[in-house]
Amino acid sequence: MLIPFYDPKKTYEEKTSFILNYQGETFYIDFKVSFDTDELREWLNIAKDIMEFATTHGGYLVFGIKDKTFERIGIRENDWKTLIDPDSIQKRINAYMLPPITSLTSCHKVIDNKNFIIIHIPCSIGKTHIVIKEGKFKNKENKEIILLRKGEIYVRRSGSSILIEPNDLDDII
Repeated sequence: MLIPFYDPKKTYEEKTSFILNYQGETFYIDFKVSFDTDELREWLNIAKDIMEFATTHGGYLVFGIKDKTFERIGIRENDWKTLIDPDSIQKRINAYMLPPITSLTSCHKVIDNKNFIIIHIPCSIGKTHIVIKEGKFKNKENKEIILLRKGEIYVRRSGSSILIEPNDLDDII
């Protein structure tokens, strides 16, 4: 069965409407309630998310929707204006991985005066993305937290990100 948002017969509006109205995180969709473009922690988390989708089967990051209740919150103007630019996103995340991600697309939707961003991450056919630079930040207590470690590979399983396991290598190869 072809997933509706990958169906080439569906229009752009049908695909984005399906994604914004979907009620669950899956292999293909991950919801983010917010995104603070000034926070390194946020960039490191989406670098991991984008890496996992690209390494496995592709998918969508949706900003402005709560991931458990699917309530439409929307995101701040400054944040959606940064996330609408795929080149800006790729520049920030590619500092942490090889091969680089080069084919993201992003769209902005306004529903009930709330802003939403959908980032499409295509599957990187024949490529496995690996962390090349430690991704760390300091929390509110000034404690250093490491989110990405050199040599790690992430894949998407169900609705979550996991470190690669031996059977995942078979799937990738």
